[in-house]
Amino acid sequence: MPGHPPEEDEPPSRGRPFGLYSCHRPVTLRVYDSGLMSPELLEPDIRRLVQSRIREGTLSPTTVVIPPGRLSKGGDTCIVCGFVIIAGRNEADVSGFHAHERCAVIWREESDRLL
Repeated sequence: MPGHPPEEDEPPSRGRPFGLYSCHRPVTLRVYDSGLMSPELLEPDIRRLVQSRIREGTLSPTTVVIPPGRLSKGGDTCIVCGFVIIAGRNEADVSGFHAHERCAVIWREESDRLL
């Protein structure tokens, strides 16, 4: 945070982690110089999110083959987790929707389990 002196035992970094709570579970986000936030969600958390969204009907199961990821130009929102995809991160185009590559793969795996 601007103007915030680093703690003595805090390593220098470009992004400073902040804790948020989603469904009563901590979620770590990093704020980068660009001002955008990206998820640092663990795989089990992404799986729970995908399972919940498919169950609620806010994310349809997918049967498409997930193409190899490509470096993102940044600014698109991930259809799976809802976070902005940061430039330079791997992104997958799934039936015209943008997703973090990791989110897209988990989306497909969880869809396969349900179908």
